Amino acid sequence: MSSRKIRADGWVPVRFHSGKPPRQMGAEEVTAFRDELAVARRPAASTQNQALCARLFLYKRVLDLQIPRLEALERARWPEHLPSVLSRQETLTLLEHFVPPFRLIGELLYGNGLRLLEALSIRVNDVDLD
Repeated sequence: MSSRKIRADGWVPVRFHSGKPPRQMGAEEVTAFRDELAVARRPAASTQNQALCARLFLYKRVLDLQIPRLEALERARWPEHLPSVLSRQETLTLLEHFVPPFRLIGELLYGNGLRLLEALSIRVNDVDLD
């Protein structure tokens, strides 16, 4: 077994609740920790959900405690993003402001759907200028 040290950054439930052991914590304490973590650290929704699953595992499987209110906690939701897409005219106006060789890179990005590093790594012999 490895003897790696795990670095605790102070945001563990035991420290949050002034040393109170997990066996003595109920749904209120776990919910308070989750809410404080979400507000103070603002992690991604997947991180919040993973932390909730870890706590559920701790209480159900490790400590063998049933806290039904924990299972009813609402999972974090992913924010809905609407993609912002330029119109054809807006794209042409933008490309007109580029000077060579950046205009060619911009046209490759737009016309071929390349990512920036893909466009920047293209060699001259990779492009069919006909």
